[in-house]
Amino acid sequence: MSSDVPLKVVIENAQLHRSSQDYDSQTAAIVYMRNEEYQVLAPPKSEGNALEWSDHWVVRRDHYDVNDWRRRLAIDAVKKELESLARDQNRVVDLNPDGRFYDAYICTTGHVKSSTGGDFQGEHCEKCGAKCIDECPACQTPIRGRVYKSTVAGYIRPEFCHQCGKPYPWMHERLQTARELLDYEKEIPEIDR
Repeated sequence: MSSDVPLKVVIENAQLHRSSQDYDSQTAAIVYMRNEEYQVLAPPKSEGNALEWSDHWVVRRDHYDVNDWRRRLAIDAVKKELESLARDQNRVVDLNPDGRFYDAYICTTGHVKSSTGGDFQGEHCEKCGAKCIDECPACQTPIRGRVYKSTVAGYIRPEFCHQCGKPYPWMHERLQTARELLDYEKEIPEIDR
């Protein structure tokens, strides 16, 4: 089974607080899958960010541990939701989730619209008409802008996502063009191409 299963995630505790009872697991989230309810539980003594305890989560349904594909699906869905919540918390102040960088808005051909967060108006670039993005299309991690409260002027547009390592659309296009050009160059040995 895979990601085609419809899921709904309800975060119960994004921040865990040590339970006073050694047997009282803490509910991090409830996952609804195929009209069934699954609890994602953290250990009783866990505290702090629930995401940091994900390696220790247990998935239960009707008081029984779930250890098949549903466990992995539930845990992945809860991780994704908690990561999204963390991202959205900082996005309110135009910062990346790490709190060290502003958000950047860049068109898919590479024109930088903003590197210091702020309200971005318009979905398309006024220079070339391409769509503007503020997150990696592959993993949805916000694009890093300038360093928060830095006095250094200038901004160098990133070519690859700092989270997943995949090229941003403007770099992907350049890499594709380079590959196509190398395919036509017969003087370069195959192995070097």
